[in-house]
Amino acid sequence: RLLESVLDDIERGELVMRPQPADLATWEPSFTGAPRLFRPELLQLGELPEGYRVTR
Repeated sequence: RLLESVLDDIERGELVMRPQPADLATWEPSFTGAPRLFRPELLQLGELPEGYRVTR
């Protein structure tokens, strides 16, 4: 159901992005007050395709 919902959102041109709650972090530790990691690869992701919008 979740995958179907996500695919429906993408088909409508809507990308829903919500930050992960730090206290529920799974694959990376929850650090209170820690600086953000340097992530140079994020710039390589580029811009959204025309017609898409981000919903938070």
